[in-house]
Amino acid sequence: AMVRVMRTFHERWRFRHPSSDDFYAVVNEVSGQDLKWYFDQVVEESGVLDYEVSRVTSRKLPEPVGVFERGGKPETVDSKEAKRREKEADKKGSRQYESRVELRRLGEVTFPVEVELLFAGKPPERRAWDGKDRWVRWDFVRPEKLISARIDPDRKVLLDVSWLNNSKRVEPDKRAAASWSARYYFWVQQALALLGL
Repeated sequence: AMVRVMRTFHERWRFRHPSSDDFYAVVNEVSGQDLKWYFDQVVEESGVLDYEVSRVTSRKLPEPVGVFERGGKPETVDSKEAKRREKEADKKGSRQYESRVELRRLGEVTFPVEVELLFAGKPPERRAWDGKDRWVRWDFVRPEKLISARIDPDRKVLLDVSWLNNSKRVEPDKRAAASWSARYYFWVQQALALLGL
């Protein structure tokens, strides 16, 4: 699309003195959509584009305790019975997880992005976020535990000032720390061997 825009702009405005509004008009015409919102934020103003996954959690839902109506009759579930039902559900693998993803827009520029959600044993799911709100929270109740959330997984939005805050895991990945620790101990061992200790 950008090649067509540049070709059309060149053919229409060569050897003349176009303004930025002329370029925006060609972009809108060739793309077939109004991109004024984009140029106003990114070119005309000095805003920053930065999105963040601020929090991800996933926990097993506890069995409810109290008096419930089942089949037209009241049924009382105390904490002991709830624990028994939780253990039974854990054995069957039928216990539900309550997962929450919180996303924040740190900069002034709004831009639609994709968010990739990874649940245990399932292929990655993608959801669209328009990015207009300062923050958004998504809640899920499902049998799979949430592992991670990642904004712009394909890194299409090159204007994002920090990709370091674009993803977060429910539980930290300790592989990198273990790798660096192994390297550190290797070099300590080599230094001690060199010194003859």
